[in-house]
Amino acid sequence: MQLVGNNIFSVHPETFNQNWELYVIFLHANNLLDIHPSTFRNNSELLQLQMGENKIILINPDTFIHNRELKFLVLRQNNIKEIRNLSFRGLERLVHFDLPNNNIEELNPLVFHQTSKLKRLILAQNKIRSFNFQLYSPMSSNSDRSTPTFQLESLNLSSNHLTTLAVASMKWLNRTTAVTDLTGNPWYCDCSVLLDVWRGLKHKLTLHCASPRVLQGKSWDVMEEFCSQVVKEMNKKSNISSEPVSPRTGGKEESGVNTENEGPSKVTTILIVTGVLLVCAIGGGLILAKVVKRRNREETPEYCDVYAPRASYVSVHSYAEIVQRPSHVTY
Repeated sequence: MQLVGNNIFSVHPETFNQNWELYVIFLHANNLLDIHPSTFRNNSELLQLQMGENKIILINPDTFIHNRELKFLVLRQNNIKEIRNLSFRGLERLVHFDLPNNNIEELNPLVFHQTSKLKRLILAQNKIRSFNFQLYSPMSSNSDRSTPTFQLESLNLSSNHLTTLAVASMKWLNRTTAVTDLTGNPWYCDCSVLLDVWRGLKHKLTLHCASPRVLQGKSWDVMEEFCSQVVKEMNKKSNISSEPVSPRTGGKEESGVNTENEGPSKVTTILIVTGVLLVCAIGGGLILAKVVKRRNREETPEYCDVYAPRASYVSVHSYAEIVQRPSHVTY
């Protein structure tokens, strides 16, 4: 059944109820905003469903629970932001899932666990910031070798917002046989995070850095040289800043810095400071002595012999002569 380009905003939940033997439904290029969970409940024979180029915002849980024969599901170029857990429950035979050109930012790790037969997954041109491959498509271990639980043949995550990959994702990518497209993502080529991942994937993928600026636009294969240079610079700075103590002399050993040049400068500084303090101390002492002497002068009584005016004092001897004079005078 085809309902293409008819400017349909919604599909009544009963629309396909009597069409038990529908195999293909085309609803693309309309203005659909939502899919009611009961819309396809009586279409158990449905093999292909196309709803691309609409305005669908989210996929409700159990929307396709009655469509166990569905193999091709196309939801490209919608406004899907959220895919709730169990949204694809029942799609046990789905092999092709088309979800590019939407607004998906994150996916629940269990969202694809009901689609174990999936071979082609297209999530290009979304806004996905992180993608743990091992969680979305787990691989089981049997004895001494790994057997994929999922048999993906093609995985497209190009032009999303991926900036880095975890080591677990790198290991998954090395084990999978799926053709994986991760181009067009703004990879942050951080030596401490991405270098080990690049070393594990350089034989399999060619990706380009978006940052830092010195690596912008360059492929990952320049990372090894760049990161080795960064390590050298860090080691050099570390050697300059560290000054280990010598066990023989108790002093600091040389560690990229000429300590002999630092010694005289420190001694000179100490001597200068000591001299300035000494001069200040002597000068302060002289000033204090003058202040004390001046204060003593101001506090001396006026009748003191030393400071009394010469015309106003009588010596001790003169006073004695005056007192004794009457014994010699005759009247």
